[in-house]
Amino acid sequence: MKLQEIKNRCGLKNHFYEINPQRINWESEQSAVFFNEKHAKKQLFLSYISCLPCLKSHIWLTTSGRNYQKWVALSKKALLTSAEAVNKHLHITAEDRWGLSLPLFHVGGLSILARSYLSGSAYFLYHKKWQAKEFVLFLKHYKITISSLVPTQVYDLVKAGLNSPPSVRAIVVGGGHLTDSLYKSARNLGWPVLPSYGLTECGSQVATANLSSLDSVEYPEMKILSHVKVKIVKKEIAIQSDSLLSGFLPVLDSIEKSEKKSYSMLFQEGKKQGWYFTGDQGLIRENILQIDHISIHQIKILGEKVNFKNLENELMNILLKTSLKGRYFLLPVPHEREGFQIALITDTFDRKIENVIREFNQKVSPFERILQFYLVPFLPLTGILKISQKELLKKLCF
Repeated sequence: MKLQEIKNRCGLKNHFYEINPQRINWESEQSAVFFNEKHAKKQLFLSYISCLPCLKSHIWLTTSGRNYQKWVALSKKALLTSAEAVNKHLHITAEDRWGLSLPLFHVGGLSILARSYLSGSAYFLYHKKWQAKEFVLFLKHYKITISSLVPTQVYDLVKAGLNSPPSVRAIVVGGGHLTDSLYKSARNLGWPVLPSYGLTECGSQVATANLSSLDSVEYPEMKILSHVKVKIVKKEIAIQSDSLLSGFLPVLDSIEKSEKKSYSMLFQEGKKQGWYFTGDQGLIRENILQIDHISIHQIKILGEKVNFKNLENELMNILLKTSLKGRYFLLPVPHEREGFQIALITDTFDRKIENVIREFNQKVSPFERILQFYLVPFLPLTGILKISQKELLKKLCF
């Protein structure tokens, strides 16, 4: 089903939902739906749009839940609440110029429109396919002062040995963990990167490094922003904020015509007594949020706990010393006898990778060694250049 057919059939063109608009009227009751039109589930997403509850002044985004894909409904007020806090934290003024390289169907890109609207600052879209050199030229051409990136993009900038243009005063990095070694390598090239923790369900950032952290090259702490309250319940991070989602709907694998009318009945608020439980683990110390990446990346091999974060750091340290091109990352793959084995995945083959594997295996415990290697020329990527592990495991027939 095509977008225009959806709009006409649902009366969305003149009524409720705009689909993937380029601009947003933050003061109107018009609502919008954003999703990745290149996503493998595009047709599935389209089939659901007519079933979404009619919510005024809302924006729907698709995101990966803990165990499934889902639609998240964020009110414009919620997104503006988040934007106001971020603008305050980053000292955004009308003189700033945003470089928008993340897609609008991702909250990291969408939130920049809200920040620009509130501060009166300009934003410029990076339209081209992602390439580190092209992005730096884009920053220079538009004299960009601030932007948001994901760790993969930072890695590409570092591997290309590209220095930050002098106009850039801050780069917020979210959508994944920025490793210590990658952070320091980026800072050595002059990139003013600020690690952050955020999520779609909270309208973007929850905790972000201070601008003052750029006075040092030490990995910074992330300060909890002013618009959120955070508590830890049985190690899980819970959030209370006016920027939280209104609710969500699961994306089912299929839906019958007879079930479409009742689909909106699956809408859930997502909050328990005003708190949203993230599924992530962490600690709070004096308004500083520490994410427990060990618990997120911890697996067992032969009954031994493996800190996957440490393995990723080790691989990053080795790769940054090489001239290898392409993408290389670790993936725990299921193994009948051992539980998991560590595999190295790449989209570009180079014989020098043998040296990387040899050095890596010498630095880790025997059960942590790379035992499998896969060349995957066309990696399944999400809209923000993250590897879709679920799709990759399917591609590798696991």
